[in-house]
Amino acid sequence: MNGSIRTLIIATFTLASSLHAGTPAHPSTSSAAIRPCSIKKGSSMNELNQAQLQWLVDRAQISDLLYSFASCLDAKDYQGYANNFVDGGYVEIPEPTSTKGETFKMFKEKMPELMPHGLSKYTGTHHISSNHQIKVDGDTASSRSYLQATHIGATPFEHWAGGGWYDCTFRRTPQGWKFATARLNVLWISGNPKQMKAE
Repeated sequence: MNGSIRTLIIATFTLASSLHAGTPAHPSTSSAAIRPCSIKKGSSMNELNQAQLQWLVDRAQISDLLYSFASCLDAKDYQGYANNFVDGGYVEIPEPTSTKGETFKMFKEKMPELMPHGLSKYTGTHHISSNHQIKVDGDTASSRSYLQATHIGATPFEHWAGGGWYDCTFRRTPQGWKFATARLNVLWISGNPKQMKAE
């Protein structure tokens, strides 16, 4: 049996058993965290197991989507990046020319066209996605995830970086989970993006 599957099954039964006993196995598995599984009072152990397994699978798939969000940027796979969104979905980022905190929404349909304008000037980028806090509610979900992004100029010694978090919403589709919205919140910047010129 695959090790990750075995771990997932063990975790499922551990969580279900603790719920049946009335004591969470871990603070992150409190009643607020598992509520999206629609577990009802008096549910059988099998129903608890199935609900918790679905909850764990949904979280894993959404986490993979967040990783794909970052890796597509570094691979300059802008169509793949757009495919992670539902039709009409968008990413909301700070407006570079604004001094009032205004934002700009880039919709899925325009991503393959617009994204190269901002990123193709760099010889490379390095995006890290972490601290995935995910809440599943049936066929919708939301998350907050941390990021660090490094943008590389003509040489590896020339770069600027930024950090913050994304607040995202998701929808379950026939093709799996997809982003509905993704909003970038920038906390810090190191280096000067305006002085960066790739060759």
